[in-house]
Amino acid sequence: MLGTLKRLRIGHDNSGLSPGWFLDKVIVDDLETSRVYEFPCSRWLAKDEDDGQISRELLCGGGGTEGIGIVGLLIILILLFSAF
Repeated sequence: MLGTLKRLRIGHDNSGLSPGWFLDKVIVDDLETSRVYEFPCSRWLAKDEDDGQISRELLCGGGGTEGIGIVGLLIILILLFSAF
């Protein structure tokens, strides 16, 4: 077990023709407890947009305040837009 989930790091390797994407938020749904956790971002992960970062550390900003175990999670990425 990895312990409680209070933050996460998300990013990409900047490969491909148009590798940048906009991340609104990450939603983590604990399938065992039916609790939903949101990790807001509202930033680009792109070398040619925003601040040029391709990875970000996100803090839990909604749903659960205690964090959750990593086992039994469904992770969904919301509103990803390619930069072009």
